[in-house]
Amino acid sequence: MPTVTAIIPNYNHRRFLEQRIQSVLNQTYSRLEVLFLDDASTDGSRELLENFRSSPRVTGLFVNEANSGTPFRQWNKGVAAATGEYIWIAESDDYANPTLVARLVDILERHTNVGVAYAQSVAVDEQSKPLYSLIEWTRDLHPTHWESDYLNDGREECRHFMVRKCTIPNASGAIFRRALYDSVGGADETYKLSGDWQLWGKLLLVSDIAFVSEPLNFFRTHAGTVRKQSSRGAIGLLEAIRVLDYFRSRVVIPDDIYQDACDRLLGRWIGQLSLGRLQPRVNMQILRQLHSIDSQLRSRLLHRIARKLRKIVHSTNHSAGLLA
Repeated sequence: MPTVTAIIPNYNHRRFLEQRIQSVLNQTYSRLEVLFLDDASTDGSRELLENFRSSPRVTGLFVNEANSGTPFRQWNKGVAAATGEYIWIAESDDYANPTLVARLVDILERHTNVGVAYAQSVAVDEQSKPLYSLIEWTRDLHPTHWESDYLNDGREECRHFMVRKCTIPNASGAIFRRALYDSVGGADETYKLSGDWQLWGKLLLVSDIAFVSEPLNFFRTHAGTVRKQSSRGAIGLLEAIRVLDYFRSRVVIPDDIYQDACDRLLGRWIGQLSLGRLQPRVNMQILRQLHSIDSQLRSRLLHRIARKLRKIVHSTNHSAGLLA
């Protein structure tokens, strides 16, 4: 029986699929099966997937006649069909170093308390040109935490880092235990964007985490990514509020960390307001949700307004001095 099941959930990523699939099939780890899932693509993806069905590592192709509406329904479908002890969600527009699976499985085999092992990622553009390391995504949380390999208590990782942002920024860089996934109920299909963030929390509240600092995963950033589509509206923010609410009901969060988490959400909301992207009804929904998790919301708003006014006054005085 394969030890690792690589699930490739695809939707309209035909132009990236071959590189993705080859990077999975070329993994140095031998006990690997591959499942294809297509969510009613319209770009010819299914035909390309069919071309790889003859590979001995490919054990299944599941095609939806209608789009599922959320990637996390596909995750659950893939895990249900998997036979491996470990699961790798290999997103269809990313790709990997050939040693990724071997390195992460070795950690999981040696440390039975670790539920999730993941490697550093590098962001790449549509032509696979490296852009930056995703250590930049987490550097604001701690200057050195992600500079070297580590093992950490999962609840501590949640309490200090995961509550503030999704510190496993790309699912393609992670491998987790299938039994653990099943025990926590899998991914929440009511999420469209942040179901991975909440899932990592569910897993880490009952297991430990391992990190490999070597960049072994390549995260594609392009105009069609789910995150960029969702950033046009309030979906990402509302789901982030839900995730913080999930954490605060299950783990004791230090006051300064919780305040920072709330400040980040407030900043995101103000950013959306400044871009004029939100309808009044949506603004009221966000405001209610923020208030439900943050008793200091009013004072935070007043503090930000006062800080903004001080900047305006300072800028005005500076300009007046230059003209004098």
